[in-house]
Amino acid sequence: MRKIKTVLFFVSMLTVLSFKSINAEDFSFTASEVAKHNTESNCYVIFDGNVYDLTTYLKLHDRYLDIRDWCGTDMTEAFQTKDGTNRDHKSSSYALLENYRIGKLSTVKATNTAIPSQEQENPAATIIVTQAVENKVDISTSPVETKNPYVFLPLVLITGLLYWGWYALTKRGYKSKLFTLPVFNLFWNSVLLITLIPSFFFGVLMIMQYSIPALNDIDFNFIYWHVEGSIIMGTVALCHFINRIKQYFFQAKFIGSPQS
Repeated sequence: MRKIKTVLFFVSMLTVLSFKSINAEDFSFTASEVAKHNTESNCYVIFDGNVYDLTTYLKLHDRYLDIRDWCGTDMTEAFQTKDGTNRDHKSSSYALLENYRIGKLSTVKATNTAIPSQEQENPAATIIVTQAVENKVDISTSPVETKNPYVFLPLVLITGLLYWGWYALTKRGYKSKLFTLPVFNLFWNSVLLITLIPSFFFGVLMIMQYSIPALNDIDFNFIYWHVEGSIIMGTVALCHFINRIKQYFFQAKFIGSPQS
């Protein structure tokens, strides 16, 4: 059974080390592609070099500010000024917006020969064409990189090392209350409880934000702490399960055995 524990532990660590998140930076859209999604039932927008799908959010937005006209356009200025009212959105609204990001803006400036005569009259006009149609060397401008704010691997490794390091010292039988199974279990069960309560509470608030838009004005990044707390809670839960794998199989065997 100890071999099973060891194998499961290393498998979990290898899974963590090989973890690669698929994020919106892996997809790109041109402005002309975004412009095609310009209806209430199919609404893409551009904001600060990134592309967002607001289709499901339109009906949840504050009814005092109709943003349906933003569909298919670059809404950067309109968003930062609340459609010309010179009032920017709060940081919580920026965080909420990231939930709808589907990619980045990829643009290619066409040569003068490709510009229609009507647009040649306007030197400021920029023609956006898809790379597939151009079939030329990629000369797209580099969009603004959005830094991933979340910490995954360090949290998992630090939590895992603390758990298994403490457990190893406990098993060696040091004459100290700190290195006893009751203290060990009390501490990590407390960590599970401490991370569970805010994660659950923040998750409920994020769900309620769709029905109560005013909650978006709370200046606190619920999404960030919900994710970070869930990572710690999940790591401890996985370690706890591996640590108790023997009892798990024993209970499963007992339940599955015929009763005398």
